[in-house]
Amino acid sequence: MSAGFLRYYHQMRKFFYLMASVVLGACASEPSFKNTKAADNACVEGDVANFFKFFSSGEAHVSIREIDGLPTDGVHTGKFCFAPGQHRLGIRGYNNLQSAQDYVDLNFSPGRTYQIKGNLRGISIVFRMYDVTAEPEVPVSEFSIKAGVSQSAPIPIFIPSR
Repeated sequence: MSAGFLRYYHQMRKFFYLMASVVLGACASEPSFKNTKAADNACVEGDVANFFKFFSSGEAHVSIREIDGLPTDGVHTGKFCFAPGQHRLGIRGYNNLQSAQDYVDLNFSPGRTYQIKGNLRGISIVFRMYDVTAEPEVPVSEFSIKAGVSQSAPIPIFIPSR
């Protein structure tokens, strides 16, 4: 075989693998939540716990994992905006090796911005949703989800050398 043919063969093979990965990648992806841009949207965001309160008073990191069955990026703490009304949110709270996650149905008013904060209390993380559209923030609802041991945080192990 000639060197030109082998070069052409390898280029075509690379092109085929590239196209196959693009096509298969498109088939495997699932729809994810997209922010809407209407003026009367309701928006919601999670919360990042204060470092000191995380360890001292049980403040939790809160992330919104799903909105109406559509996954978010899971760690996003910016605003998610959608049409006002009743929505089902998949929420996760995490504090010091304890985490809680579940679905909650919440009602959102038009043109309002909400923040969900959490605090570890006993065997649950208590979540509070605040309207943060204007100062001061106003509590809107409260719910709790039973916490369990989180598997996402590795426990450091020290193995002494001999």
